[in-house]
Amino acid sequence: MTKKVSTKKERGLSDSNLLKLRRKVVYSRFNNKCFFCGKSKELEDHHIVKRKNFLLRYDWRNSILLCKYICHQYAETPEGKHKIDKFIEPYRNYLQARSVSCKQYFVERGITRKDFLKTVYAELQGELMKFNDLPF
Repeated sequence: MTKKVSTKKERGLSDSNLLKLRRKVVYSRFNNKCFFCGKSKELEDHHIVKRKNFLLRYDWRNSILLCKYICHQYAETPEGKHKIDKFIEPYRNYLQARSVSCKQYFVERGITRKDFLKTVYAELQGELMKFNDLPF
């Protein structure tokens, strides 16, 4: 009789949980207001570097909060991109360092995907607590 091997993910490390937690951090970071116009209705978080990049998929520094229809379209214009570019200046080196292949990143640091996800989860939890402690 063979033992069943469990492939169950650790609690909180699923894609949907990490994206939900990241979204909470982004909403808190922007105080539930659009990055461009300051409105607080029909908002969505916008990845600056595409979500396909695994190393930045769950990173709150890779997101801004935008109005779903008007400002989201504005973000793709040269003026919108310029404003976003100025906003991410403090995080530019960080974002560029994580714009490499995840396999290369893991090998260079001697970590596994699971180790990476645990770190991401802990960081998001910490950021959420930090933003929730700020008086608005």
